[in-house]
Amino acid sequence: MPGALAWHTQAGDMPTRYRSGIAGPTTFFLTTMLREWRKLFESPRVRDEVEDILFHTSATTSTALIAYCIMLDHVHLIAGHGEGGPGISRMMQQFKSLVSHKLFPDLHGIWVPRFDDVVLTTESIFLTKINYVHENPVRAGLVVEATLWKWSSARFWLQDEEKGPLTKSREWTHRAAARQARAPGVHADSPLRNSGNDRRNYITHSVSQAPSPGAPADSPMRDSGETQRDRRTHD
Repeated sequence: MPGALAWHTQAGDMPTRYRSGIAGPTTFFLTTMLREWRKLFESPRVRDEVEDILFHTSATTSTALIAYCIMLDHVHLIAGHGEGGPGISRMMQQFKSLVSHKLFPDLHGIWVPRFDDVVLTTESIFLTKINYVHENPVRAGLVVEATLWKWSSARFWLQDEEKGPLTKSREWTHRAAARQARAPGVHADSPLRNSGNDRRNYITHSVSQAPSPGAPADSPMRDSGETQRDRRTHD
């Protein structure tokens, strides 16, 4: 039953532990949504301020901000933290709290409680998720190409444009993969097994997303089959 168990999915689609039990450097794909898909971030000025808060929160919580996209009613992130689940939870709590209190002080409960997360342990999953994050505004019909959406890390990754505290470090993904490799059944696409393959260190536009019915075009629930299998309700 959805929500009954807060599993994380790692390489091989095998459930692991609750977020609070994931310790050590770990990379997460994160999604947090506004209640009832309210487009509170429709204004460019508001998106600018949300972006500033995201950069500030990442820096003050020692979070490695790897990729992000601020949409009209939700936010996608790829982020790493040296403390794993507890560290990423603190960052997300601070980010959501600051957005609520600084930008919408007269509104109560603007966010859907909690947030969705997927642990990234392989290079192939990393590339799939980063493409998904950057292509979100294109799929939503907001722009014709990812780099035209100002409120994302697309230009940082695709055009080497420096922006805020963003980093391209794979340290977080590789360390999680190394832990996974110590267990039986590590996959062949683990970055541990491909660490010498520089060709995998670029971002492509070849990821196709098959939307599912019943959600807005830019909804994180209109995701690839892999992400729908991975996504769980977490504490």
